[in-house]
Amino acid sequence: LRYTDSVNGGRFECVVRSNNVETTTDSGTAVVAGTDYLLRIEAPVAANQILFYMNNNLVQTITTNIPGRGNGSGFGVYMQKTSGAQARLLHLDYTEVSITA
Repeated sequence: LRYTDSVNGGRFECVVRSNNVETTTDSGTAVVAGTDYLLRIEAPVAANQILFYMNNNLVQTITTNIPGRGNGSGFGVYMQKTSGAQARLLHLDYTEVSITA
């Protein structure tokens, strides 16, 4: 999940990438200051799709540019401030990765 204030009308984007080809779709969820979000991404092994959840609601399913077996996949949290003088904070309660096969 990706957010850039000047992209997509201030809404989260759902992003999948394989071999440097990216599929980006609108989550439909606008970012609201001071609001906590529970973000979850599921990649079922048997299905060729990636499921994006926000606050336990499915907001998007992507079926293109899914990394295949043998392609590296990863996770992380990144914040980059690109304009303005006011400080920005990112509070991350926890990150959980669960792999089942």
